[in-house]
Amino acid sequence: MKKLLILMVSSSLVIVSCKQEKCTDGKQNKKETGIDCGGECAPCATCTDGILNQDEVEIDCGGTCEPCAIKYPESGAYGVNILNASALNFTPGDYSMRAEIPVGSSLKIIMYNVSGGAWFWALGTNTNCIISEITSSQSFEAPASGIMQVQISLSGSGTALIQYFENSNSETKTKTISW
Repeated sequence: MKKLLILMVSSSLVIVSCKQEKCTDGKQNKKETGIDCGGECAPCATCTDGILNQDEVEIDCGGTCEPCAIKYPESGAYGVNILNASALNFTPGDYSMRAEIPVGSSLKIIMYNVSGGAWFWALGTNTNCIISEITSSQSFEAPASGIMQVQISLSGSGTALIQYFENSNSETKTKTISW
């Protein structure tokens, strides 16, 4: 936007054209730290500003930011969730393997039979899961966002190692359960 400055000098009229830089001109100028943001303009959107902006899926995660955290509720459709961090010791019976996977995130779970009893799986509601067998283990992979839920039946007494691959091809955490 241009402003005109009109000066009267003696009997002559002088017109001076001034260009005013704004925080909406699509350029990084006027001490801005980004295009039309920072400096004298509003702060620039970041992945740590506590605001749902940019192309974020949740506040400060997803889109151009780091993937959002995968949630493991305490229970699912079949009872206690064996993926929840607080669940370590079980009695034989049916349990849930449940994860809530946000848009842009991925999850793979590998469950190994370490010793003793057996465990079996059955597809559940909102499964969102590809299940493949590996020697002495089972892989559960969610190819898309949504709810991954599988029924797990534990029998006898035993121990299993659960590996988590959250948004990665590398293991992000492990846990050992026993029953």
